[in-house]
Amino acid sequence: MRVRKPELVEHGQEVRIRALVEWEGRREYLWYAVERRYGEYLTPEHLDAFVVGLLMPAMMAGEDLHVDGPVSEKLHWNLRQYYMRILRSVNPKLSAVRVLAAELYDGRQRPRPTGVGAGFSGGIDSFCVLADHFLDDVPQAYRITHLLFNNVGSHGDGGCTMFRNRAERLRPCAEELGLPFICIDSNLDEFYRLGFQESHSVRNISAALVLQKLLGKCLYASAFRYEDCFVGRTKFAGHTDPVAIHLLSTERMECILSGAQYSRVEKTARITKIPQSYRYLDVCIDPRRGNVNCGVCWKCARTLLTLELLGKTSLYEAVFPLEKYRLARRRCVARVLSKNSPLTREVALLARERSCRFPWDIKALVTIRRASAYVRSLLLWRHVLP
Repeated sequence: MRVRKPELVEHGQEVRIRALVEWEGRREYLWYAVERRYGEYLTPEHLDAFVVGLLMPAMMAGEDLHVDGPVSEKLHWNLRQYYMRILRSVNPKLSAVRVLAAELYDGRQRPRPTGVGAGFSGGIDSFCVLADHFLDDVPQAYRITHLLFNNVGSHGDGGCTMFRNRAERLRPCAEELGLPFICIDSNLDEFYRLGFQESHSVRNISAALVLQKLLGKCLYASAFRYEDCFVGRTKFAGHTDPVAIHLLSTERMECILSGAQYSRVEKTARITKIPQSYRYLDVCIDPRRGNVNCGVCWKCARTLLTLELLGKTSLYEAVFPLEKYRLARRRCVARVLSKNSPLTREVALLARERSCRFPWDIKALVTIRRASAYVRSLLLWRHVLP
């Protein structure tokens, strides 16, 4: 895989930074786009963003990454010495490759910017980062100055349309907080054959790295608490974030993980003290929903059950169809409690702590769902094992 020098191109009301990529016998541009007013902060002088964004596709293709331009010395070293080893521990299908940069820079040429960026999707994790680094008493150097909203694969089949719609729903929240809201569009997802949950860290950090003239720190929201994190085979890149995120830093932009000190239940309780979350909380994964969460998908169900156990459900009637949830509650609760994951175990523990006793029909549904999952796993192993 070869990445040519980036260039800036005006595209409608946006400015794109793009680089020609040659790989697997194809030639295509990888680009990132921001509104014109942020175009001056794009960094065509180096290729850090492109290296981070394309590292996993190169490893998946088994191709060395040739870079026709400068790359951060710090980032290059960390990728080569540490980060790729973590990625291969998570997914053995990834090959060890070389990152061959035409030049390395050490960051002495320019001072580090003072901007502090944080991804903001309107979810539990990103609202918690907002609580810690903006609404609480926080040192100025760690106080959020800009919110980022990226289109790098998290919007599923909805693609650009869902990205635009979600951005317009969240923009008023940023305005209420008095924070600039920077949308970063990209075609990065077209280069991936890995699911978003397996690769979200490099995708989102790569988008932030295009703004190294503006951001000296990038706060990345943790999906899991420290106790549930590890380096090993998993479908969820978030398990490795405490040991991996800082390795994507450069001399000019420090990447910091935020939120791993909390469980998801603790985060949910924490954001119930943020009035903006009552109107802008967005956790839904159903692409067919309108301007509010659907209330019954597995993420909505988990969030609403947690809010119910915390006694805070009524605060969120503006963003959840609570009557729809109540009608489907038996199925929703069973769906949550039947899953064996750290995040759902937290909810079950909260229910026990609150002395919540579920009726027999929900317990029966949980048992049936767990049994079905066990049978499916046995059938799967019949095909895998000799």
